[in-house]
Amino acid sequence: MKAPVEVGKEYSVTVSDLSKRGEGVAKIQGFIIFVPGAKPSTEEVKIRIERVSARFASASLVGGSSAAADDSETSKKEGSSGDFDDDDHAPPENGSQDLVEAL
Repeated sequence: MKAPVEVGKEYSVTVSDLSKRGEGVAKIQGFIIFVPGAKPSTEEVKIRIERVSARFASASLVGGSSAAADDSETSKKEGSSGDFDDDDHAPPENGSQDLVEAL
């Protein structure tokens, strides 16, 4: 059976699982493609095939895929949003009395 993908070509796929090595796993016509850096998602990502063997292929992500967003990038965005209410960080209305009662 000939592989349904070719080295150097780009495809849009859905990463459905993670391999034991932590690589994203996608399939095209049942043919397994390992995508390092990709995470399972319902969104499609664009990949470029780097290597093809008889049973599977290896690919890299193309462009800035949201399904492959780095956890540190996500936390940077969340941490720097500044979208919080100042009341969340205001001192208690009763001042230090609330702190004493809590102890």
